[in-house]
Amino acid sequence: MPQETQEIIPAEILVVDDIPANLKLLKDILTGQGYRVRPTTGGQLALRSVALRRPDLILLDVKMPDMDGYEVCRALKSEEQNRDIPVIFISALDEIRDKINGFEAGGVDFITKPFEATEVLARVATHLALRRLQAQLEQQNAQLQLEIAERRQTEAALRQSENTYRTIVENTGTALIIIEEDTVISLANSRFEKLSGYSREEIEGKMSWTTFVVPEDLEKLKKNHILRRLDPQAAPASYEFRYVDRQGTVGNVVINVAMIPETQRSVASLMDVSALRKMEAELQRARKWESISIFAGGIAHDFNNLLGIILGNINLAEMSMAHPEPEVQKYLNGAERACLQSSDLTLQMIALTGGTRPFKGPQSIRELIADAVNMALHGAKVQGNFDLAEDLWHVDCDAAQIKEMVVNLAVNALEATEQGGTIDISARNELLTMDSFVPLNAGKYVHITLQDHGKGISAEFLPRIFDPYFSTKQRGGQKGMGLGLTMAYVIVKRKKQLWNLYKATVIHREVRTPLLKSCSPPRRPSF
Repeated sequence: MPQETQEIIPAEILVVDDIPANLKLLKDILTGQGYRVRPTTGGQLALRSVALRRPDLILLDVKMPDMDGYEVCRALKSEEQNRDIPVIFISALDEIRDKINGFEAGGVDFITKPFEATEVLARVATHLALRRLQAQLEQQNAQLQLEIAERRQTEAALRQSENTYRTIVENTGTALIIIEEDTVISLANSRFEKLSGYSREEIEGKMSWTTFVVPEDLEKLKKNHILRRLDPQAAPASYEFRYVDRQGTVGNVVINVAMIPETQRSVASLMDVSALRKMEAELQRARKWESISIFAGGIAHDFNNLLGIILGNINLAEMSMAHPEPEVQKYLNGAERACLQSSDLTLQMIALTGGTRPFKGPQSIRELIADAVNMALHGAKVQGNFDLAEDLWHVDCDAAQIKEMVVNLAVNALEATEQGGTIDISARNELLTMDSFVPLNAGKYVHITLQDHGKGISAEFLPRIFDPYFSTKQRGGQKGMGLGLTMAYVIVKRKKQLWNLYKATVIHREVRTPLLKSCSPPRRPSF
């Protein structure tokens, strides 16, 4: 008989808020994504509900009459069986002190009201995923500890049966290493090879785990290493730190560490959570852009109106003088040019902040890319190498905006390319599934890549490259004012698509890759 598949039970979330409308809103958002929801109207009720049945995650309001959220969280964390339940505070309080209080009470995140449904769902999904990963790591560590305990009396024989030991290590599902008292790694599995970029031959018995930790985190991890060998119960078993691989790339990992009984060695399982941290950074950037857009849009509109008044007065001054002095006419012409240039800048700001409505429709993205790049490279001694798939899907977009986006990307790449150099332009169809670790809905997308061969951007500037007016180049002249990448980013984000920038320091190459949602081609008219 075929083996029955195990039914996947949706995660259960306890929502605590003394306002019924808030409970209903959160319940509708969460149940719409398939979660099971237990609404509760007070802190005492929440504690009793957890005692009856532990939820997978808790969304907890701070301001409640009977018992505030901080007290509820501290009460939960004081009990061993409830310490691992993720608690996300959700409150109208937005002061830094309020958030710090939440984290000190044991919360893992803080959502400020009013909130967006997508933000709530993204944070809930992130912390549920982290909890599942931690549970898997603990289970794998427990299994490994069991294997070691069963072989305490035969440790010498275990060392001789290297193939059996390797099989266990290779099938833990995570990057796994065994660390000696002197910090040297005595054993590493294939997943750790992939994570670190080094081979086992280079690692085992030769390299210290300190090689893979960024300097800022190293001192704390060294203290944990020493404390674990003095008092294993006093050292944290699980925590997050930043690692660095062979290429110098920095990422985030969650590590679970345990001592091997009756030895001074420890076993560590590492799970890469860098992608999750990038998602969180993207959410923060989106919130920042929302604030900037509202502020800058208002200023741009008002400033444009004032420029219109100034330009009108200049024209009236010209009309009132039949034959103005040449010197006066020179000054008037200069003022008029400055007004027109300022007006163009304000129009860019209005477009940047969403003040213009796009004219959307199915577009052949292949033609748009080729035209935009050729326009940007016109007259330059730089060659464009095109690799555009013949069967690219259509994209539902504003053709002018997409063309502007590609032009800005190409100009940015051009400025980073030496005369006589090349820029690689490619586009391909990409089908994203629910399993794709990308913060986009499943579906058909067109993946565009512009790649230059310049010296790249320093890592310290990468977080700011999309900020308005930020530039590593000199201002003025032919170097622009730092709005090109900003405009490209906003156009892509306005379509709720995806933008990523990757930089490989070793090969000095910068890659810009937007993903655009596809659509059906336009219908042909019938006669």
